[in-house]
This record gives sequence, C-alpha cells and structure tokens, in this order.
Amino acid sequence: MYKGSKQGNSLNTNIHHSKNAAYESIKNYRDTLLVLIALFFLIGFFLPSEVHVEREKMFAEPVEVIFEEVNSLKNWEDWSPWNQMATDMATTYSGPSSGEGAKSSWSSESMDNSI
Repeated sequence: MYKGSKQGNSLNTNIHHSKNAAYESIKNYRDTLLVLIALFFLIGFFLPSEVHVEREKMFAEPVEVIFEEVNSLKNWEDWSPWNQMATDMATTYSGPSSGEGAKSSWSSESMDNSI
C-alpha cells in the first residue's frame, strides 16, 4: 500500500509538472504577443499621421498635348493598362467627348467596371 501510494504521488507530480510546463509555455506566448501588439501601437505613435506621395515625370511634349491626351477618355484606349490587361474589353462613352462630365464604361470577361 505504501509503495502504491508513493507511485500515485509520483504520477500526480509528473502530471502537475506537465500542466505547469504547458501553462508556462502558453503564458510565454501570450506575453510575447502582448509585447508585439504594444510595440505595434507604440511605433505608430512616432510615425507621421499624414503621408504625402508625389511623383513627377518629364515629357518632351508641351503641356497642352499631354492635357488633350488625358482629357479625352477615348485617347485612354491607346495607353491605359486596363485595355492592355483585357484585350476583349468593350468600351462605351457617354456625356461630353472630353472634360468634366465625360464618362466611359467597359465590360469584359475578366473585368466589369466604369469610370
């Protein structure tokens, strides 16, 4: 009886040790996750609240020529990446031919949208 009681205590000690190790492991993961989340927000406080991105490209053509190229939606077919990606694109235009109020709509097998 004494021997069996001693083995039972040893088994209970092993189970308790195993549970304690698992708890410590989970606690370490939790603490690491909390530190990472805190760092994420802390670093965010030091970053600027607004970002301004500006790109510049020089063209050999006069400004008037470039403006006419982008002002008329029909000209976009020549250089728009959408037309290059969807070669089956069918485009319809409405409103004025250029400027404010000009509209284009398109449809294709891979895309369906409008500007």
